[in-house]
Amino acid sequence: MENNETQEISLLEIWNRLWKNKYLIIILTLAITIIGVGTLYFLNKDTGVATSSLEFKFLNIEQAQYPDKTPFNFRDIISKESLEKAKYSDDEFKDLDVDALSKDERTSIARNEVLNKQNEVIQVLYEIKLPVKYFKNNKELVKDYIIALSNQVIKRASDANNSLKVVNNLDSQIIENADYLDMIDLIKSQYSVLTNNYASFEAKFGDVVMNGSNIAELQAELINWYTITVKIDDLKTRLIDGRYSKDPEYKKTELKRVNFEIAQLQAERKLLSEMVKESGLTESEAIGREIVELKNAIVYLEMLKEYYNDEDKPAVAGQTDFDREITSYIEQLEKYTLEYDQFNKSVLDINTSVYYTMGTKILTVKKQYNMVLMSIVVLFLGGAVSVGAALVKEAVLNKKEN
Repeated sequence: MENNETQEISLLEIWNRLWKNKYLIIILTLAITIIGVGTLYFLNKDTGVATSSLEFKFLNIEQAQYPDKTPFNFRDIISKESLEKAKYSDDEFKDLDVDALSKDERTSIARNEVLNKQNEVIQVLYEIKLPVKYFKNNKELVKDYIIALSNQVIKRASDANNSLKVVNNLDSQIIENADYLDMIDLIKSQYSVLTNNYASFEAKFGDVVMNGSNIAELQAELINWYTITVKIDDLKTRLIDGRYSKDPEYKKTELKRVNFEIAQLQAERKLLSEMVKESGLTESEAIGREIVELKNAIVYLEMLKEYYNDEDKPAVAGQTDFDREITSYIEQLEKYTLEYDQFNKSVLDINTSVYYTMGTKILTVKKQYNMVLMSIVVLFLGGAVSVGAALVKEAVLNKKEN
């Protein structure tokens, strides 16, 4: 009982001493807190690192390539060259020390794969980290700079989209130097190129709708035009029957070439026939297919020979109409080629973008110290020191009085 009373008296005495020095405790606690928090703030100010996680979307990105098959190296995003380009993309970055930024070990980029339950990659994210001190600790400035860096990749991909045009076999210089038979072959070749591109497009993107048209409709229109209007085999037959030619001298040159090819094929055919005879088999049992193909090729070349050998025969009246017809087919096919290129680029551009996983916030900034937590800790430490100082003061005064 006596001990409890003594303890109660001691606690009460301590409380009285603290209350007596309450202003000292308050002032000293505030002073320590202000000095401590201020010191931590200045120490912490330049430790901030901005982190942004983003995903690029464009053709061939899964193979680490740009749409035109050139390599996409994600580390180039923070190369000194890229950092320089981003700096000069806007005057707001004019004070940025790119050299120091590129050398800072905290400037980094990492590739992170997101996997599903089957351990398959479903998303690839790129995490960029930049020290904010080089941006005067301005979070908005860092945000704009990261956007500028990512836009460089998107611009490179968009430029690559623009280069993915269909091979044009109908170039004006080629057509100008081509005779009618070559023009027919060029039409056939360009049609084949276009249909192959349509098939490739559908395999990648499906039946896309763009500006009221879909890819299947465009392809169907091309096929109908070619099979119903052009009728390439009929066109070639009419050419040979009409003996049309833009340049008689051209026919003479081609006649020499055809004669040479006929001689070669006939020699090859003779050799194969002799081999079949020696084998004791029939052509169909041995290598008859090759012989039949050679025969067909020779028949076709003989037909061309007749066409080219008639260089002195004046063109019939129908050549003007034939010229106008084949020219219109070439012009129309060029329009179909341009239409495909425009459609393809529009779809590629729509599918070329950058996605920030943090949304419009773009980034987060993390510093070495949590200022809220550290301020509370400093406040408690300041209070403890102040209480200790007040008790020491009272102890010294009591000692003097005694």
